Amino acid sequence: MELLASLRWKWNELRKAAFDELRKYPIPESLIQAVQHFRPHAEVAWVTEQGNPASINDPAEPIVQPPKKESKEKTIESFAESRVNADDLLNVSFPKTAGDALAGCLRSHLAKLRGAENAPVRVRKMLARSTIATVAMDILDTNQLFGNIAGDELVELLRELLDVDKDKAKADRQFAARYEAAWILAQDERVPTRQLARILGVNASSISRWRKEPAFLEMVQDKQRVISDLESRDLWPPKLTDQERVDLIAQRKKL
Repeated sequence: MELLASLRWKWNELRKAAFDELRKYPIPESLIQAVQHFRPHAEVAWVTEQGNPASINDPAEPIVQPPKKESKEKTIESFAESRVNADDLLNVSFPKTAGDALAGCLRSHLAKLRGAENAPVRVRKMLARSTIATVAMDILDTNQLFGNIAGDELVELLRELLDVDKDKAKADRQFAARYEAAWILAQDERVPTRQLARILGVNASSISRWRKEPAFLEMVQDKQRVISDLESRDLWPPKLTDQERVDLIAQRKKL
């Protein structure tokens, strides 16, 4: 029992510290309070400075609605209905819950953090990634506890924290480099691995691995057949403009 109490106290302290850290930044207090008090599913109304309902293009402030006395089933049903509203499918709208609105705020801080250099947390006093991740997981855990569905902003925040978008971009670059490497080797298989790596901007180990893969070697042979066919029709090598020829010479000199 003492160990359980100790763990619960430590969890409460870490959680409190994360939300206290959020209060040092321009994040609406109403959102922080709602999520900290285990109400990330609380509905949010967005109003202008004059107190009127805001449109998506207006500067807006969130107003967290007070708790409603309704069953969990009714809450899930209402939330699901709001997710498939026809207007929402056609128009961009504000986050509908406190947790999702707070996740949207955290996404903007994470974007600034990812674009900064030179110790952004210590030197530039930016919100730490660890704090953002702690609060994001707290929103997700509370939603799961009460049977609520994670909102779009929270899902995107978790994707960005996991660097899912970065992994996809890296995979796209690798695919493009692999395709270009096949074209280069189809024209001259004697190009050194390190030189090819410099040209394509990838690691030499990647080039070495590709050159041993049967699928890549088959790709090179396919390109060679294409080049041979183009040569037979006097369409290879491709005709270069004067500027393209100058750029190619400059690139070769640089290498």
